[in-house]
Amino acid sequence: MALLLYRLGKFSYRHRWLVISLWLAVLVAVGGSAAAFHGTMSNNFQIPGTETQQMLDKLKKDLPASSGGSAGIVFEAGDAGFNQAGKDAIASALAQLEKLPDVQSTVNPFTTQAALDKAPSDLAAGEQKAAAGQAELDKARATLDAGDAQLKAAEQQMTAVGMPAAQIQAQLAPQQAELLAGRQKLDAGQKQAADGAATLALAKRQVTASQGMRFVSTDGKAAIAQVQFKTSINGLTPPSGSKSRTLSMGSPRQASQPWPARKSPRTSPNCSVSPKSSVSPSRPLP
Repeated sequence: MALLLYRLGKFSYRHRWLVISLWLAVLVAVGGSAAAFHGTMSNNFQIPGTETQQMLDKLKKDLPASSGGSAGIVFEAGDAGFNQAGKDAIASALAQLEKLPDVQSTVNPFTTQAALDKAPSDLAAGEQKAAAGQAELDKARATLDAGDAQLKAAEQQMTAVGMPAAQIQAQLAPQQAELLAGRQKLDAGQKQAADGAATLALAKRQVTASQGMRFVSTDGKAAIAQVQFKTSINGLTPPSGSKSRTLSMGSPRQASQPWPARKSPRTSPNCSVSPKSSVSPSRPLP
């Protein structure tokens, strides 16, 4: 091996200009091929055939609005927590964020947390209302069953005294029609109750799954907003010709911060963007 390398080095030295010319020709050929056939550059990485890629493709097909990447923006307040001015400033910033071309939607942490906090009581009220509705349906069914029994008893009495069948049918027809309408109404109500029960079951599973999940900390000093993008995180590009972007928080004390943040800009009298996780993977607060 050493002898081979020695001969190769000796040949390269003796014919150095030829070797240099050949290497330059190779570099030019490779560079030209790359320039001619590289196609459009993209930050999106795909590995066809993998389970991850298959799931991403299915998500894009079935739920296109949720197929992009997501991130969280953490807001911090002072010791007093978020006041209404701070909440309004965050809502204004998220509304401006939704106007960006790559943003699909945003989730306000305060409205989301309010819905999560209210969900158990709403679920209990819904279950109570459903139970009352089912009791009314059961009562109506018992009334209809009693009406059917009375109608059959009347028919038997009329038959026993020798009344013609046509006359019996004519006399009982109004009551039969009324009972039939009641049965149809009862069936419709029972179907509606079943649909409501399914909705309540889904809501109960969601409430159970969201237990312990918070978008606003228990002390009210931090909140995390969710941002859903139209493309993957790797596919996001900064605005052309711009190294920073200003989001007006609706406060006289606005701040423009280049990426990444070094200091926490005061965006409202009692709200600031956390420098530790200005944009972080989407995860609710503990």
